[in-house]
This record gives sequence, C-alpha cells and structure tokens, in this order.
Amino acid sequence: MTAKTSGFEVQKAMGEWVDAHGIKQAAIARATGIPKHRVHDILRAKSAMKAGELLLICNFIDKKPNDFVEIE
Repeated sequence: MTAKTSGFEVQKAMGEWVDAHGIKQAAIARATGIPKHRVHDILRAKSAMKAGELLLICNFIDKKPNDFVEIE
C-alpha cells in the first residue's frame, strides 16, 4: 500500500475541504498558532507544509491526515 497523493495535493485537498465547510483561515490561525499568512500558503499549496502544521490543522478541523491522502 502506497500513498498516491503528493504533499501539495494533500494541501490542495485540505484547502478545498476547508473552503467547502466555510472554515475561515483566520480561525485556523488563531486556534493553531500558525500565522495567518502561513495558513493561507499551506492551504493554497504555495509552500510545503511541515508535519506539525498538518497535525495542528487536522486536529482543529477534526479530520485525520489520511482523509486527504489517496492510497493505492
């Protein structure tokens, strides 16, 4: 079993999910301590996300990292 999804695809999928559910990037920033501009760059796949950032954001939106990864 391997991940079929790249890191940037995970970020794009997270960004789409966040947008679809009306979650504001500012709320993610406040709750996680990640600067708002950094949250924006992560969810728009403009900058690589660190593992800790992935976990913080997923915890806030009540999702597991694997929810955004396609496994084959």
